[in-house]
Amino acid sequence: VHTMVDANLFFSLGNVFRGRFECLHAKRLAASWGVGLRTNTSREVSFDFLVAFGSNRLEAWDDDFSVDFVRVVAGINQGF
Repeated sequence: VHTMVDANLFFSLGNVFRGRFECLHAKRLAASWGVGLRTNTSREVSFDFLVAFGSNRLEAWDDDFSVDFVRVVAGINQGF
């Protein structure tokens, strides 16, 4: 993005299932996605700012897609 700031995009799809993946089905998965910015001026310390969105399970998308939650995170990471 800039000489001092990196950007990242992320997307995940998943859920938690009982032992041996009982009830595993694609429609029971939930999606989350977002964007983040991170300073890259030092390898030891970075300042991060992220905005993430999450949806209901895919089976509910048949009726109506909705964003169920929004998360905003700001923090400092030390080291790798």
